[in-house]
Amino acid sequence: MRKFYLFAYSPHVCRLLLVCLMAVTMLAGSVSPALASTVNQPQKKTVSVSFNGVSLEDVLQYLKKETGYYVLYNSNAVKNIKGIRLQKNNVSVNEVLNACLKGTNLTYTINDDTIVIKTKQEAASTPPPSENGQLE
Repeated sequence: MRKFYLFAYSPHVCRLLLVCLMAVTMLAGSVSPALASTVNQPQKKTVSVSFNGVSLEDVLQYLKKETGYYVLYNSNAVKNIKGIRLQKNNVSVNEVLNACLKGTNLTYTINDDTIVIKTKQEAASTPPPSENGQLE
C-alpha cells in the first residue's frame, strides 16, 4: 500500500513546514497585542505646557503632537481665539482644555483617543452616543 504525503512531500518536510507555521502564528499572536497597545493608545495623558499669546489652533496641534490624541474641530469656530497664556506642569489634558476654553463659547469631549471641540450650541443639540458608541 502506498503512503499518501501531504503536498507530495516526505513526512519530514511536512513536519518542518508545520513547525514553521506554528512558530509564525505564535510570533504574530504575541506581537499583535503589543503593537495594538502602542499604536491605538495615546502616548501620554498629562502634559507640561508653556503658552504665551498663542492661538487655540496652536494649542490643539500641540496637544495632538504631545498626547497622540486625534483632534476634531471646526476651524471657523476656533480661528479667532488667540492670545492664550498658560503655564502648567504635569497636568491633565482636561485641565489644559478647561483653561484654554474658559470664557469662550466652546466646549470639548474626549472619547477614547479623540478630542472633539464644539460650540456649546452644537454640544446641546447633539444626541449622546448610544451604548455601542454610535450616534443615533
